[in-house]
Amino acid sequence: SVGIRLMSFGAVSHAAVYIGDGKVVEAVGSGVRVRGIDELLEEESVVLALRYPDLSAEHAQRIGDYALTKLGTGFNYVGVSLHVPLSISRRLCELPLVPPAVRDACIRGMGVINQVAVSERQLFCSQLVAQAYRQAGVPMTDADPRLVSPVDILHMREGDVSSVSIRKPLHYAGHLKYQQGAIALALQ
Repeated sequence: SVGIRLMSFGAVSHAAVYIGDGKVVEAVGSGVRVRGIDELLEEESVVLALRYPDLSAEHAQRIGDYALTKLGTGFNYVGVSLHVPLSISRRLCELPLVPPAVRDACIRGMGVINQVAVSERQLFCSQLVAQAYRQAGVPMTDADPRLVSPVDILHMREGDVSSVSIRKPLHYAGHLKYQQGAIALALQ
């Protein structure tokens, strides 16, 4: 968690997909797994929920179904490792005066190595989330899921400035738990 926050210069360290019945699907070091939201709340210091606006029940089902097909998939250590140099170099793209379209193109350009070198068969947490939405027909962003970090997902919320172009701003549903420390996201 601390390493991810340092690498991404953000307060967010994890992302997961809420699939209903008090369960989330997440990609962790041991691979993609399902666990109860109660376990997530017990383990994390801070958990907040973001929702894709106007998400239909059918799309929500497809997101959950896709995430469940990835159970047992290995963790994408190469993808997470390549986010370190990308996170550092992308700061140039995110300078305050850089227009949003230029910022998005710059990040995508710097992320070409990630797109070429990073597998889609193994997943890291935010890659799983972005791929699940894309596969369900409601992509959160046009950026390749292998370039999306938990911080990127956090900044896709309403009223925030996203580094990558987004389809619709995510709705902040609220904090499920708040203590000083790392933040995990649960998307619905």
